[in-house]
Amino acid sequence: MTTRDFLDADHDLDSDCISDDDSEYIPSTSHDSGDEVQPSPKKKKCLPSKAKSSAKPSCSKAKSSAKPSCSRTLALDDSDSDDDIPLARLVQKDSEHNSLEDVCLSEEELTRVLDAPMWASGINFEAPDTTFKGEEEPSPETLKEPLAYFREFVTNQMIENIAEQTNLYSVQKDGKSVNTSKAEIDLFIGLFLRMGLVQAYSLRALWAEETRYDKVADHMARNRYEKLASHIHFTDNSTVMEEEKKNKSWKIAPWFDGLKTSLTKLPQEEFSAVDEIMIPFKGRSDIKQFMRNKPHKWGFKMWGRAGASGILYEFDVYQGASVTSDDGLSKSSQVVIKMTSNIPLGLNFKVFADNFFSSLPLVKILQSKRIFYVRVNRLKGLELKSEKELKTDGSRGAFDHAIEVNSGVVAVRWYDNRTVDLLSSYIGVEPVTEVQRYDKKKNQKNH
Repeated sequence: MTTRDFLDADHDLDSDCISDDDSEYIPSTSHDSGDEVQPSPKKKKCLPSKAKSSAKPSCSKAKSSAKPSCSRTLALDDSDSDDDIPLARLVQKDSEHNSLEDVCLSEEELTRVLDAPMWASGINFEAPDTTFKGEEEPSPETLKEPLAYFREFVTNQMIENIAEQTNLYSVQKDGKSVNTSKAEIDLFIGLFLRMGLVQAYSLRALWAEETRYDKVADHMARNRYEKLASHIHFTDNSTVMEEEKKNKSWKIAPWFDGLKTSLTKLPQEEFSAVDEIMIPFKGRSDIKQFMRNKPHKWGFKMWGRAGASGILYEFDVYQGASVTSDDGLSKSSQVVIKMTSNIPLGLNFKVFADNFFSSLPLVKILQSKRIFYVRVNRLKGLELKSEKELKTDGSRGAFDHAIEVNSGVVAVRWYDNRTVDLLSSYIGVEPVTEVQRYDKKKNQKNH
């Protein structure tokens, strides 16, 4: 009996599998004549259906629901040449491979395998056209007054809102208004910023006779300053919904929103970087963070993206791991997506970040938006020359690199005082040029 004869026969097959009762029709290798043999208790064997055969024919195991869909990694050739091969020989051939547990993958596992990065060495990085197509802000012919620059970020509407909400809160709290105005809030903020330039053992010391600071004390009475400081408000507490309170910085949300709106109006620079920002603070707050390795260990942690000039273009207050996404990115990589959300697409902007934020899927997503990315990172599954090997290749400046075949992203390991790993969709190892570096041992500059 040929394979086609058997598969075309009217057997009651459960999911294309042969039961123990059907196994008596399978001649063993020692009974090629087709004589009937006694069946032995065996589990069902999974055979590929000729009618469903493809490049990766599907198969299923009887009484199994753990892997309802799987693909054979070693499929039989879909040709008529199999018709002349005895079924026993086909079964024997199939048994020479791994069991179904080894050769079948679930859809999730198969997707993960197909999406895995493929690194290749010895391929040159083909740099895309990264010519910046945005508008460079020209240097100002005349410099503005400091207050004019301040107004580009903190608008009159933002100040008016503070005056209005402060008056409202004082009525809600004390039954009478503090009767402040936009002009007084302007002065209050100016004094607050000025205080940051001097050191005093207490706030009241700035008004004390022995330690008086005229540039503060001459412009506002101490009691008035303290009155405003105790009532300053940015939003109406009575109208905030419970959903809005999930944002732990909801009390100053209007101020942040105003700042972000102002930042989006600034012309964006070609080069920017995403990093974390620590604002020193030791008071009481639910979102206060402690970071052992930072110069300021206590304070508010923020995410930010700033240009090469230092101007901030986007920011957000860290409130815990609350960012969610369906694109498979890590939470830290999602921060970069959020920080680059206001970058105009298709204009070849360049973004830099460190290892904490980065992943290969992130680089690919930004690459699709024509936002080129450079990061410092370590990559799983990528084998580049070790630090020891790079030392033997030469001194400072030795490097190794590999290309991710599917995306064209380049990974570079460069040796200076120690190895530095970079991943980029922007630039590779070329061009290589000589630079002068100072050698402490020889007390001279070397090429």
